[in-house]
Order: sequence, then C-alpha cells, then structure tokens
Amino acid sequence: MPDLNSRINKVQHLLEQYDVDIFIVDDPLDIFYLTGLELSVGHLLVSTEVVQLFVDGRYLEYVKTQSVVDTKDILNEQRASEFILDCGISNPKVGFNQSFTTYVNFEKYKGYFARLIPLENFVGQIRLIKEADEIVLLKKAQALNERGYDYVLSILKRGCTEKDIAKQLQIFWLDQGADSLAFDSIIAFGENTSLPHHHPTDKKLEANQPVLIDIGVILNNYHSDMTRVVFTGQPSDKMLEVYDVVKRAQLAAMVLCKPGTPIAHLDRAARQVIIDAGLGDYFNHSLGHGIGLQTHEAPFLRDNKYTESQVLKAGMVLTLEPGVYLPNIGGVRIEDIIHVNDDGYELFNTRSKELMQISL
Repeated sequence: MPDLNSRINKVQHLLEQYDVDIFIVDDPLDIFYLTGLELSVGHLLVSTEVVQLFVDGRYLEYVKTQSVVDTKDILNEQRASEFILDCGISNPKVGFNQSFTTYVNFEKYKGYFARLIPLENFVGQIRLIKEADEIVLLKKAQALNERGYDYVLSILKRGCTEKDIAKQLQIFWLDQGADSLAFDSIIAFGENTSLPHHHPTDKKLEANQPVLIDIGVILNNYHSDMTRVVFTGQPSDKMLEVYDVVKRAQLAAMVLCKPGTPIAHLDRAARQVIIDAGLGDYFNHSLGHGIGLQTHEAPFLRDNKYTESQVLKAGMVLTLEPGVYLPNIGGVRIEDIIHVNDDGYELFNTRSKELMQISL
C-alpha cells in the first residue's frame, strides 16, 4: 500500500519552496494519488499544519469512512474561512494548479481567498517519480498489455477488419480483469499505418501489408502502452528500410536513459537517426511521454528550451516511441516503456522488436 501521508508531506514541503501558505488540489487524479479516493470532483486544501478534503453530498458518507484526511462538506466561502482560521494564517497566499483549474473554479476561489497564485502542479512534480509499489503496478499493467498483444496476433486473419480486432481485444482485456482501455486501440492495416493516431475502420486485412498495433490497458488504475508493427508477408524494400531506421532511432534514445541526461537529448538523438536516413520530415510527433495514472503525463520527451534544462531522474517511467510515416504507403512506430533507475534503465516490455512476418 502507498504511504499516503508521505505523499501529502511532500506537497507540504513544496509550499515553502514556492512561497505559498496553502495549495488547492482539484484534479481528481491528484486527489486519488494523495488520498486513495476515487472522486469525480473535490477540493483538497493543503497547508503545513492542516489538510482537509471537501466533497459534495454524493461522496461525503463514502469519504468519511475511507479518507486518511479530515473531510468536510462542499467547499464554500464559510468553509474556506474556517480552514484559514484553523491554519492560523491571516491573508494567506494560496496556490492553484494553473494547468488544470478551470476559470469557473478560479472565479469561485477569488471569492474565498484574497491572494491567489497560479503555479505549476505540485502533485504532478511528485508523481514524476514513481514509488516502488507504483513500479509493481505499472509492470502488472504492462504484462496484461502484452498478453493483449499476443491475443491480437492470434486473431489476425485474412479478411478481418481493424474494427474487429479492436473490439475483440477490448473484450479479451475485460475478461482478463482490466479496469478499462488506457486509450482507444490503434489497429491499422496497410497504408493506414501512416496515420499516427488512426481510428480503426472496416478496412480488411490482406497479404503483404504492415499491421500497426498501438495498445494500452488500465489495471489497478495504472496505465500501459506499447506499439509494434508486424507484416503479413514480405515487406517492401522501403518498409524494411523504415523499420530498421525506427528501431535504431529508439535504441539511440534508450542508451541515453540514465539519471542526469537532459530530456531534450533523448528526442534529439532519436530524431537525428531518422534525419540522417533522409526521413526527418516523416517523424511528426515527440519521442514519448511519462506514464502512470495517465497514459500521457509528465515528463514529455520533446526537444525544446524547457526540456534542455529538465533531466531524467531515477524513478521516472517513460515511453520511447519514434515513428516514420510515409503517406499512402505505410508507417512504423516502435514503443516501449522504460523505468529510469540508479544504474540506467529497466525495460518493462518483453515482446520482440525484431521484424516479424506472419502468414494469413
């Protein structure tokens, strides 16, 4: 079980760093991370001395029996005044998550607190570094994801459609105890593999086609993600070249995965391999992203001035997913999850990245 009090203490330590007295946590995922409570809406107010959760009547009874923190009825002006009084701070500086808090909630907060300060997400910074129990859960989610991949390979038959495969995979996972899909499965045949975020269609599978499988499943609230491309017969010379380039691009980034490496350098290394192959115009997304309670969460693996100053840290869990997409021909993306540790990295994926040809 996670140490929820330790997580809350980490938020409290950030208050002094950012020179605020109170922080408002209103993202339900962050509330879950800090309290273990699954809510659709709520407000967790954190000061160095007082921590209180405010929920509406739908959750009050449930939360009062389950919560590790003091729980009150819905946040309003009176409740906010009582919280400030409990904190013993007059006219406190109150931070909020500038990336999540809605304008409607911001207007409400202005009525409760005199000094509001927009900040980057405190809890997001803490969630960057996965704890040991989170690593275990992420591995379990990925193991179920890979069983789904095996299942997809077993049902690829001539004449099946992209939609058929996506639907059967979802049923398979639910039967295996999954919470839900991490995202809509990307199953693409033939030239549809050139569309990075393709939605499955009624296109039928034929011989001598690439098949792109980008899938993820949620288990115990933690997400998984992987991409592989297989071929139903002999790939063209161009697709063989693309496959090799993408595979080498991922490796170029993966070998840099160790604490202290600037995040920008990962994207740069992978992209340079693709550029050197003359395919730079066909890699049209960032290299990858963090993964945990969300499929896409910080850190985001881009090459820019912000990520140049951000470095990998032990405990981060990332995807590496370079891709090359040739319009009306086909595309290749290879995606794995890695855990940055003190010695470098640990690869969660166990399914081969060697070029695979399957017979129909």
